[in-house]
Amino acid sequence: MRSWKIGAVLLVASFGLRATFVIALGNDLHDVWTYFFAPTTFGFFMLGHLICLAHWCWSPLSQPLNGGALLVCSFATMTFGGTYVDYDSVRFWGSVLFFTAALPGLFEATRSVHWLNFVGDLSYPIYLVHTSVLILIGPLLIDLALPLNLLPPVESGYVAIAAFLAATTLAALVIHKGVEVPAAHAMHRLAGRPRPLL
Repeated sequence: MRSWKIGAVLLVASFGLRATFVIALGNDLHDVWTYFFAPTTFGFFMLGHLICLAHWCWSPLSQPLNGGALLVCSFATMTFGGTYVDYDSVRFWGSVLFFTAALPGLFEATRSVHWLNFVGDLSYPIYLVHTSVLILIGPLLIDLALPLNLLPPVESGYVAIAAFLAATTLAALVIHKGVEVPAAHAMHRLAGRPRPLL
């Protein structure tokens, strides 16, 4: 999507709908409507899209030092910006906006670091598959594959976590290489654009 206008309309629509739910339900975390519901969280993707377009117009956004400073501001706002009782709060939104503004500088500082790019490619698939892995493979790991009953409680916990992380990362890698990359290439072919380097 190259149009900032479409991105802005989608952002306003997404966060407008989110604001409607927050006004109606309160600013606590409402998993169904303000966390898992795609239309109310899509605006975060549009924030990333718009800041990506904006950094071409205003080069200071792409300075790594500025990106680092804005990231520190994001962490400081999240840590010291007020109450943790409310989810949709000044603390949360201030931190989100600082983090979004930091993205071009952080990208400029890290874009040539291959292992970070690899981890970044897996981050969203990990987010998408981790619950499925826990439900589908967790019992198999705990009951059959891991000798957890032979280990002390603390060590068995560490082994279970390490096995879960390994299984989740492997599943995310399969999803990334088998679904995400081919789908991205197909979409770029349909749009007549060069293939992305994934």
